[in-house]
Amino acid sequence: MSFMGASINDLGITLGKDMVQLQRANGRPRFPTLTLLLILVNLVCFMATTNSSLQLREEVAQRAGLVPSVILSGSQAWTLVTHMFLHADIAHITFNMLALLFLGAALEERIGSARFASVFLLSGLIAAAAFVLLNPSSSTPAVGASAAIFGVMGTLTLLYPSSFVLLVFVPVPTLLIAVFYTFGIISIIQSGTSGWVAQEAHLAGLLAGMVIAFEMKPQDAIKGLIAFLGCLVTMILALSLLGARRLR
Repeated sequence: MSFMGASINDLGITLGKDMVQLQRANGRPRFPTLTLLLILVNLVCFMATTNSSLQLREEVAQRAGLVPSVILSGSQAWTLVTHMFLHADIAHITFNMLALLFLGAALEERIGSARFASVFLLSGLIAAAAFVLLNPSSSTPAVGASAAIFGVMGTLTLLYPSSFVLLVFVPVPTLLIAVFYTFGIISIIQSGTSGWVAQEAHLAGLLAGMVIAFEMKPQDAIKGLIAFLGCLVTMILALSLLGARRLR
């Protein structure tokens, strides 16, 4: 999920040595400080655990990962937050941190660090609560920042539907990325093939980010939601028609 946030209308990107420095067209730079800090914390946590023994890694996962049955027993409430800063393996953290870098920088540049922090943390908390309620008997730790990052995507999509991200160095509308992933998540949940991936938490995080967008800018969010739903319905109809033709 290698994206870089960008807006065609009012945003330029400085590449090279200052790759992640976003710069407005009027020349005033805005550095995504909080986005980079979150990435740094995640990397430090990953490095601290990945070089430890298997026993210690499992203990950390049990004490800092999100375990629904433990939460519902009234214990380890802090894991509603700490699980966002743990990752299972190198692929997991690489995927998530690239997404956080590009989507997070794009949103933080537009709404500021304080509001970005609220989007990230609230989306992660709401998604965690949803995951716990949907899996009350689970004793398997859930880790990762994915749900919070989906919340960032949700807010960015509704407030700035015309923004673009670079997907493998090709500019793609944020709206299209959100629609694609939403359709994919719903399809996986319906098929029951989620495996070890908490797809319901991803969907809850995305929806939480969209709700937060309404709290920030209701009128813009309504326009963004109409565009999002229009694209999602169009994709569903197009794929349904394609499937019907193949069955003939």
